[in-house]
Amino acid sequence: MRKKRRSDISKLVTASRDIWRMSTVYQGVKRKSKDPVRKGFYICELCKEPHEVIKIDHIVPIGKQPDYLSEFGGWLSKLFCGDKNLQAICQFCHADKSKEDRKK
Repeated sequence: MRKKRRSDISKLVTASRDIWRMSTVYQGVKRKSKDPVRKGFYICELCKEPHEVIKIDHIVPIGKQPDYLSEFGGWLSKLFCGDKNLQAICQFCHADKSKEDRKK
């Protein structure tokens, strides 16, 4: 059975997300959420509980990943936003928020 090839746009999206995770804005939001008491833990901005895993979430969602190159620029500018549109939340709050965002 042949493996399905990933499209070039899919590869661009993956690479862009990897670069975004290394950005100073992303790292700054993550750093600010560190638990001052427990090393290796972060405080979720929504539930205010400490967690070992934290997600950096766009408050205003960036939307569906692009299928065409013509959509890529707009999506990319939403991905690389300022820290005012980012929040550090736990995986449970992130799942709930994503579910609500999809309903809208």
